[in-house]
Amino acid sequence: MISLSRQVWASVVLSTALFLMNLSAMQDVAAGSLVDERLDVNVFVICLDGVNASRVENMSRVFEGVLLASKVDRIRYWTGEWEYEGMTKRRVMDEIPINVSVTAIIDWTPYRILVEYATNVIIMNAHGEILPVPNSHGRGEWIDGIADAMLNRNVTWVHVAGYPFRSCWHQEIGEETWGEEGFKELMTNMGKSNVTCEPRPAANGPFRLNPTSQQDILLDWGEFFHAFWVGWGYTLKGWEFKNHLVAPPIYGIWEGMCPLPAAVVKFAKENQSTHHNFGFYVHFGAGQTYEYNGEKITDRDFYGAYAAVAAAIRAHVMKVKSLEAIYYAEAAITKARLDGRTKGLDKAVNLLREAKEAYFSNNYDEALLQIYQAKKAVGKAVNPSFIESYGYFLGALGIATAIFGGLAIRWRNNRRKNSHVRCKENERT
Repeated sequence: MISLSRQVWASVVLSTALFLMNLSAMQDVAAGSLVDERLDVNVFVICLDGVNASRVENMSRVFEGVLLASKVDRIRYWTGEWEYEGMTKRRVMDEIPINVSVTAIIDWTPYRILVEYATNVIIMNAHGEILPVPNSHGRGEWIDGIADAMLNRNVTWVHVAGYPFRSCWHQEIGEETWGEEGFKELMTNMGKSNVTCEPRPAANGPFRLNPTSQQDILLDWGEFFHAFWVGWGYTLKGWEFKNHLVAPPIYGIWEGMCPLPAAVVKFAKENQSTHHNFGFYVHFGAGQTYEYNGEKITDRDFYGAYAAVAAAIRAHVMKVKSLEAIYYAEAAITKARLDGRTKGLDKAVNLLREAKEAYFSNNYDEALLQIYQAKKAVGKAVNPSFIESYGYFLGALGIATAIFGGLAIRWRNNRRKNSHVRCKENERT
């Protein structure tokens, strides 16, 4: 009887799971019903046996934070409309139903397969500053592989604590310090050289949740109150990611492109404006987490992971759904034209254009808002009346008739006048 090791079994199970995930996605696309159906979101947490962590004290708490954040079953967004409940003015929300699954990766072979072949997934490295590197790759090669997954396979990589890729843990050698070079290598793949994170002292005071993020993300992730404030930690330099930051920011503001202790970065090159297979790099280099009052300290491992994966899930879902909604809105406008419902359709066309601009500006909430309004405009578009349809033709015909009629009358009058003159001449003769 053949006995398979745990790593082999795990790799077989993961390979099968990845195949089924991709097959399911293809079937959904073929069915043409992506906008209204529940979206599957697959989250994988890297917590390999025997590999140390840095800036993470308890990887089990990181995994538990991910589990709690993944219990959400819908994501709500504003439609651009308001309603009144009594005397209270409230935003009208639409929602995207989702189903989030979480898998812990504890063996090397499934980890390698995941990074090399997975599509449309979220991967969190629970080891913090340490990047596990399988023995089949060098550390630079492995980082390039992670970058390729984000660039071309809609993979989102979540960094949960400390300085990203500061060290690597090679499967055969163990831990090696890399310093700033690991993160530089990652960013080089999206055309940004010499990009580093900036350490900020705790004396600078904590950062609060961005007001726009507060009203959006707290709708579905109420436990964000326990990470409402964060210490600076290792920040991204916002000005280096001007065209890649996903709106709204998680903490802080963008005016002046300030340092960002946490952010969602669109992982794509500048010349990939029409490329849609990109994923995200989610940076959570923030320091200590705090309660809503900004004073009470909370479990950084747990709530840091909770906040980071919540931001990752939301960005992933909103990007996928806004792109799908754009495709369906284009189809709806085309059908309305074919049906002759052109009156009022210009409004839908303009709203669709604004939605595309928002999508390419990484503002997926705004894109979905404009699409929601565009769908309403398409629904209100009607066939123009006979006068509206042929008014210009009838007007032109009327003008032409008047002109030719006038010419005919003038010709007739001139003919009579000439005839009268000839008669007079004959009489005199």
